[in-house]
Amino acid sequence: MNNIPWFTLAIIVIAYAFISRLQPISTEDLFFLLNTARWIIQHYQIPWTDTFSYTAAGQPWIYPVGGSLLFYAVWLIGGYTALCVIGASACALTAALLLRRDSVVSIILVTLAVPLIAAHSDVRADLFTTILAAAFLAILWRYHETKRGRLWLLPVLMIIWVNTHPGFILGLLLIAAYVGVEILEMPWRERRQMAVARLRCAWPWLLACIPVTLVNPFGPWLYAGVYRLLSDPQTKIINEWMPLNLNWTALSATILSTDPDGPSYLMGIVAVVIAMFAAYRRRFGAVVMLVGAAALAFYSWRLNGFLGIVSAIIGTSVIAEPKLHWRPVVTLTATVLVGASAITQLSARLAQGEPLLTLGLGHEFPSRALSFIERESLPGEIIANKNGAFQVWRTSRRDYIDARRQPFGANALGNVTNLFSLPAPQWQHEVDRYGINVILATLDLYSVFPLLQFCDSEQWAPVYLDEVSVIFVRRTPENQSLISRLQIDCHTIQLHADDDFVAQRNATLVYKALNRYPDAMATIRNALALKPRSATAHEIAGEIYLRSGFLADAKREFLQSAAITPTLPNQLALAALAHRQGDIKAELDALQAAIDLWLGAPPIELLQREATLRAVYQH
Repeated sequence: MNNIPWFTLAIIVIAYAFISRLQPISTEDLFFLLNTARWIIQHYQIPWTDTFSYTAAGQPWIYPVGGSLLFYAVWLIGGYTALCVIGASACALTAALLLRRDSVVSIILVTLAVPLIAAHSDVRADLFTTILAAAFLAILWRYHETKRGRLWLLPVLMIIWVNTHPGFILGLLLIAAYVGVEILEMPWRERRQMAVARLRCAWPWLLACIPVTLVNPFGPWLYAGVYRLLSDPQTKIINEWMPLNLNWTALSATILSTDPDGPSYLMGIVAVVIAMFAAYRRRFGAVVMLVGAAALAFYSWRLNGFLGIVSAIIGTSVIAEPKLHWRPVVTLTATVLVGASAITQLSARLAQGEPLLTLGLGHEFPSRALSFIERESLPGEIIANKNGAFQVWRTSRRDYIDARRQPFGANALGNVTNLFSLPAPQWQHEVDRYGINVILATLDLYSVFPLLQFCDSEQWAPVYLDEVSVIFVRRTPENQSLISRLQIDCHTIQLHADDDFVAQRNATLVYKALNRYPDAMATIRNALALKPRSATAHEIAGEIYLRSGFLADAKREFLQSAAITPTLPNQLALAALAHRQGDIKAELDALQAAIDLWLGAPPIELLQREATLRAVYQH
């Protein structure tokens, strides 16, 4: 392939990767890393136990600190904007590592992998595993293909990896996988000699990667920390660790829409096709790598970025480059694919209300609420339903629980989301136990905080409310003067949402949680005027109509939401609506779709209801 077209396409792909990840900061994980780095700078030592909470203080917490220090240095230089650029640069660098010079196949496969890579280049420690896994596999596979490769880099990269993210275990697995690939070459006499020669030259560098994992501040104890992370039972309830669904409903709902899981299914199909090519060419090591990566990706969403990396690197070597007279056609096809992929993914972000080319802190963080807490000097311990690490970062006040989760265990009564729904005696015991005086609740799309219940509570007084968060102060004699001065009325306060889709959508959710349906309908109409193709906004509008008793309007909105992107919430809503209207067939269809879309095992009650409806419908 002529160099100029290839370089042009390569630059476009790398730019596409950069723009795909150029987003505001949206993950709480960054802030426990920044908290750790700030603590190290202030105390001149590395923490081995929790120092940021009042529920798990002193509990073991071992986590690589290199990423923390790097992010903190970047923040000191350029703030949140610079951190956003770091995430985008990591995505672009990973894409560049996957490209193979003069290979149009590489251009196509990396383009398909970009959405998966971007999803794992968020500004948190996970991005180091994304980059380093790509570098490791690129070096190992190049050596396997050509017996040329800078294997001496592997121990160096492993030292960086072990000090930045627990995912360094993946590097060790890649080394084992490479050895397995060479062993699978042994049955063929013509390949056996070369495989043995490669292993003979490579083994010192491969073996060196094991002891260098001890070159970290925690030494061998880092493995204990990684084990605690991987064995933590709470991991099973975190969405990003749940498996992807393998059924036609989920497949069609993602690939045929702008759903963010679509690239995972598409890359899974691509990996299987490449594996078939590899099997035809008797490249069984490549088959095992591709099938293994696909299995891991569908076992856990957290690993789908690895599937993109494996498919791009191995697929480029397995699929032959087009013959000379076909190259212009294939190059044109690659150009169209790059453009179509970029437009599709960026359109998906716009449809979900995500800003493009916007840097800084994401809208979901309760920045204004924390400023209020600092300005009014609200006393006592704070409990937040989420973003605890951000609370520590902004206020330097200890949290109840945060994104780390592992140090807390039973000390925090499990998932803090359930804490606010505990019976009054248990909730009061927790409040008294830790001297909790302030509730900070983030009110976003996924919040289940009982806002109305606390607004009408006799034990807590609302003192602050915006479209992102709410603050309550405990009613005590000591707080009475503060409450008299700051208390608000949740039933009458007006939210000042900017002319912004996300702000309007979130304001709608707050009004809906307060049963203020006329206000909720007015704001969701504003949101839909800004983003008429938002499945979420139509779903919220349907819920408001349903609660207001307008069933026909509710059904129209739910169907429109499902037509844009079938999701678990809109299918459950359609099932509930069909149940109210006595439409067994519609309820059965919606329940079956909901079961297919459910992350993990669906609740037994849902399965029983579906079985009952099916029996009734068949008779």
